[in-house]
Amino acid sequence: MKSKNPAFENSLACLQHPLTLLSIAILLLNDHVLKVVSPSWVTGKLSDFAGLFFFPFIVAAGLSLVLAKFNWSRQRIGQIAFGLVAVWFVLFKTVPLVNSLTAEFASLFIGAPARLILDPTDLIALFVMLPAWMLWDRTIKVKSKIFAYIALSIGALAAIASSGREWTVHNVTDVEYTDDGIVYAADRVTFNPRSYPVVQSLDGGISWEYASVEQVTESNLPIKYCSQQKTDYCVRVTVNHELMESMDSGEHWDRVQLRYIIVPNDLILFEWEGKEYIIVAIGEQGVLRREIPEGKWTQVKVESATSPLYSFSFSSALSVAKKEEIIWLGVAFFALLIIQAAIWDKLTEEKSVKNLTKRLAHSVGVVIVFILVEATIVVLGFGLLFAFPSFLSSWSDTMWISLYIILIGLAIVSPFAWLLMETNEWILKEEPNDRARSKMVFYCVLTVISVYLIGALPWPLWALGIIERYQWALFISISISVSITALGYRLIRNAK
Repeated sequence: MKSKNPAFENSLACLQHPLTLLSIAILLLNDHVLKVVSPSWVTGKLSDFAGLFFFPFIVAAGLSLVLAKFNWSRQRIGQIAFGLVAVWFVLFKTVPLVNSLTAEFASLFIGAPARLILDPTDLIALFVMLPAWMLWDRTIKVKSKIFAYIALSIGALAAIASSGREWTVHNVTDVEYTDDGIVYAADRVTFNPRSYPVVQSLDGGISWEYASVEQVTESNLPIKYCSQQKTDYCVRVTVNHELMESMDSGEHWDRVQLRYIIVPNDLILFEWEGKEYIIVAIGEQGVLRREIPEGKWTQVKVESATSPLYSFSFSSALSVAKKEEIIWLGVAFFALLIIQAAIWDKLTEEKSVKNLTKRLAHSVGVVIVFILVEATIVVLGFGLLFAFPSFLSSWSDTMWISLYIILIGLAIVSPFAWLLMETNEWILKEEPNDRARSKMVFYCVLTVISVYLIGALPWPLWALGIIERYQWALFISISISVSITALGYRLIRNAK
């Protein structure tokens, strides 16, 4: 009997092959035992070789289900899956932004910050995809679907659940100055709030080393300090993590204007060798240090907190540009309406403005209903959580952040997914030509996703400092979104 989804069947067969099971076992053993007991160059490369052998099979399994309606061959699905994995791996090992985004995605699943190394020499592991492709290219029968599903689940978890971060400062959250002239910095967010690494500086915040103390004073925003030498100068960090300064003893405050975006976590003002200095904790970027009142701001690395000022983590960039990202969600929805108009124009014989308006109004109504239902579910869900305080207090900050990201993701994906499925069903029902039907579905989905992901990309790039001016990011985003929408409209109208 011919398989309805040969690519998925082949994925399951490859996942239960002895070589695949061996590679999964090696990845688990290496990430969670060998790297902890004896970290080395070999253990670093071993995970890449093991993961690249079986991960394309997992991606192929997912693609074969998502693209089932296209009836693409096993070879085509395999080519796409292996190509995506190869491109992702190259970017992940060479581009800091992709590396950061992948690490944050993995962190959501393991409940702790993931350590994913940016190392172009790891690209040598791409050679292992050749024997993996040879395995995929063979015709293998599935011995046991249950066993294959187990291998699929374990393989996916093994690929995501990488080893946690090493015990060092990755994110400066707190700084403290003591009477004996020592400056302390701590990473309270990356690790357990009750147990975290602390480093010290004996030269006023220029260089850092591990400290013998286990705790520092936790920052509590807002924080304000005033100079003892220059009595009219004050500096503070607000509850909204804004760095402000005053030249009139706090009567009027101005935001500190820097050429880069920072998110201050803590602040100290202290005297060192007869001069006053400010140190600001700025997370993954280490600290900012300045002699007051006329000194320049300089970035100082603190152990592994060394990210350049123009290289935030992607989640921080999204947080800074969250308003623009929400606006671009509306732009993507508007693009979907335009695409629906293109489909309507191609498939409808009796054209009228009334029918088109009715179709578009239906889509708008669906989104509004989705938003209201989601808002109700969220309110009821949080109401139940707050009804059980003991359960609420047991949740860590990481769990709350993960829940928040999941809820936002669902809120964004749900109405779009429904509208795209409905639109695709409309195309499948009305378009008689199989080839044109497949193209229209593909162009519809690709256009909407591209408008949001590519059209909105300039905003986090602006927040990261890659695009210097806000107006440039706005111009680029609008230009990209309009171009993608127009191209999608034309491709759908001309699909044959």
